[in-house]
Amino acid sequence: MQTLLATIFVFGLLITSHELGHFVTAKLSGIKVLEFAIGMGPKLFGFKKGETNYSLRLFPIGGYVKMLGEEGESKDPRAFCNQSPWVRLIVIVAGAFMNFVIAIILFAIIAFNAGVVRPIISEVEVGYPAYNAGIKVNDKIIEVNNKKVRTWEDFILEIAENREQPINLTIKRDGDIKKFSVTPVYSEERGKYVIGIVPTVQKAGILLLYQRGLIRRFLQ
Repeated sequence: MQTLLATIFVFGLLITSHELGHFVTAKLSGIKVLEFAIGMGPKLFGFKKGETNYSLRLFPIGGYVKMLGEEGESKDPRAFCNQSPWVRLIVIVAGAFMNFVIAIILFAIIAFNAGVVRPIISEVEVGYPAYNAGIKVNDKIIEVNNKKVRTWEDFILEIAENREQPINLTIKRDGDIKKFSVTPVYSEERGKYVIGIVPTVQKAGILLLYQRGLIRRFLQ
């Protein structure tokens, strides 16, 4: 039930932002908007303000912005069909653009609340390979098997692929570079190969989000 409600909420948010993009750009362009609706089917609630009818409809599977002259000819200079090609293009594209913007905002909110996992060691578990090798808290992993480590995911992936074979770690400690050879062990409890270290989870500010490739992830 929670998954269903979350899905409906996210879907509704995407629909609302999409239609809001059309609506706002149409209003700013002086186009006469006849109706702004969220949802489809029978009307649950509605009111009129100015020249526009606003409505919330039964089925959360869509929405629409009805503009004068959108589907036919009109002599009204404020009709959609009488606007310049550039204005019409902006109004049409604005919906998809708003979806892009809301996706970035949601990603930033989630990342800020969940935190960003960094390849800096916050805990070394006694008895595990990392502890036995002399790895310490606050050590920063910069390379695994001569491969650059930029995120904790890079490190986890390398261990998963390496399995029980020794791995060569390059670590930065107090400005010094140190190298260690560590052999992962399989943890029945966790169901994966580990060396017994815990990463640092840091709250993600705006600068850190950009540093960790927020824009790059969306453009890939």
